[in-house]
Amino acid sequence: MRWGKKFPVAEAVRQFLFTRSIQVRHTDGVQYDWLYAMAKDLATEGVMVLLVAGPKGRDPLVFQTNGTPWRGFLEGRIGTGDQQGSYQLLLHLSKMKLERPAQETP
Repeated sequence: MRWGKKFPVAEAVRQFLFTRSIQVRHTDGVQYDWLYAMAKDLATEGVMVLLVAGPKGRDPLVFQTNGTPWRGFLEGRIGTGDQQGSYQLLLHLSKMKLERPAQETP
């Protein structure tokens, strides 16, 4: 799995239909540091990053054998104020890209 193209959050929400979201969580201190840094980078840039699979980075994400192929977008959020030091790293999954219908010419 690799990072692909970065999309501003507003643009990604308008271009793709997200049908599922998964929260990525840490299990130890090393993972916390790594995931928090990742969430902080994404949150400060205000972007979502496309996750790609395969040797050349062209394949969709598939979570089980013969499963549904998904486009995965990683979004980071960090806590402010009283919740400083907390983070949310969300993997938004999409099967469909939204496109405008073709204009008919008179």
